[in-house]
Amino acid sequence: MSAFRYITIPEPAAHPTGAKISLHYVIGYVIDLDKRFTSGRKGMFSAQRIAESFEGAEPGTVVALHPEDWTLLAKVLEEPTCGYPDLVADTKDGRRVNIPIGRKTLLPLIDVVLEATTKKPEPPMQETAAAAE
Repeated sequence: MSAFRYITIPEPAAHPTGAKISLHYVIGYVIDLDKRFTSGRKGMFSAQRIAESFEGAEPGTVVALHPEDWTLLAKVLEEPTCGYPDLVADTKDGRRVNIPIGRKTLLPLIDVVLEATTKKPEPPMQETAAAAE
């Protein structure tokens, strides 16, 4: 059996509009809409485990994914059947419009998942008052 994959949650990526796009948002979109997560029981269970792993994870938190879940998520993020998410904005006349997020914002978030490690990252060293002196 393969090892778990560990992902350190990054800070949200900045979109040119000023919006912040989180890894959680991108992953939530694909696990809710991509056919590989929605068209069969196995994919649905994988989506559920992934969602639970990322739920409430703040930047800097390390998330562990089952090897099969990471493999499926990586494949989906490389080529989602549902596309990538858009931002939704309201216009002055009350219409809603979709604004593409774009590769410069998405690629660093996707790469965090694709570059997951099999070795659990060490927690950051806490500097003590004695060590600082």
